[in-house]
Amino acid sequence: INYIPNQAIISIITIVVFSAYLPLSIIFSLLIYQSLRSLKGTLVNVPQKKGGLLTAAVIGWMAIPFIIMSIGGVAFGSSRLKARDAIRKSDISQLRTAIILYYDDNNKYPAALNDLTSIFKDGVPRDPDDKDYIFLSSGDTFTVCAEFEEIDRYTLHNKYCYDETGLVDFSNSDP
Repeated sequence: INYIPNQAIISIITIVVFSAYLPLSIIFSLLIYQSLRSLKGTLVNVPQKKGGLLTAAVIGWMAIPFIIMSIGGVAFGSSRLKARDAIRKSDISQLRTAIILYYDDNNKYPAALNDLTSIFKDGVPRDPDDKDYIFLSSGDTFTVCAEFEEIDRYTLHNKYCYDETGLVDFSNSDP
């Protein structure tokens, strides 16, 4: 199942809002500047410096969205990695279930993941980076793995694997 994580939706909304913000802020700054020039000599004494107020206003209004977007870009960069890793974890769990269903029907584990096409309507899940998942099978045993983009801070490993007994524990092996 392909879905867009909440962080991606938030970053898209942020980009859309700030892309509309910049032109509107420039227009707003120009309107304020023209209003101040039209009031010259009546209520406010506006000095005749060339471009001082307008330049400062435009630079100020342009700097705010860029600062916010740069902070957001750093914050959302790691969430995209975590979202892809979460998809991998879900896919591996689904693949394990499908492999066990295949075993129940055929009394042996599949030789390749492509043997599971009858179980999945939309095709066998693939890695979000469009790579194949790691699958090893001897007919009596199997192991299906995904490689994460980040090393897990608890297991200190970047692989997530299931075999016929369950989740493979890498805690006693070198990463």
